[in-house]
Amino acid sequence: MGFLAVLVAMIALGAGLLFKCCGCGGAAGELDLGRRRGATSGLAGSGPATATGPSATTATRRADLLAGKWDGRWASSTKNLGGALSAAITKTDETHYKATFTAESPLGTSTYEVVFTVKRQDGRWDFKGKKNLGLLSGGTYTYDGHTDGEDFESTYDSTFDRGVFKLRSTGD
Repeated sequence: MGFLAVLVAMIALGAGLLFKCCGCGGAAGELDLGRRRGATSGLAGSGPATATGPSATTATRRADLLAGKWDGRWASSTKNLGGALSAAITKTDETHYKATFTAESPLGTSTYEVVFTVKRQDGRWDFKGKKNLGLLSGGTYTYDGHTDGEDFESTYDSTFDRGVFKLRSTGD
């Protein structure tokens, strides 16, 4: 699909995108995917899917709230861009995790790694990271986010762009 067609589709879907936090105490403004674990895939904004997976109760949460695989979307708040986003996150030591992100955009697919420093709190972990992706990819990006083990939400900020990541644990 050409860039113009993707742009038109994004504008058409834009009215259906709902921006809100997951309810875990983070800031509003992140992208709600409109789907839950175990739900059939669909485009954000096409209506909520029925949840069939376990809820994120204290009894079902993982001990490590960040390590694992994540799927979702990214959305720029300064440009009319966004796309699919996945992450594989591994623990490197007690306070650091390496995230390998694969992001889809109208310009193609890109993969990069970011190291997050994690601060654990009751039922929620906050994380921060920084990565220089090079001048052609927007320079240095900073990340500031949180997870409750089910939802991963982060803002990103660079010289030329800022926006949000909203992902959901795949359970893997």
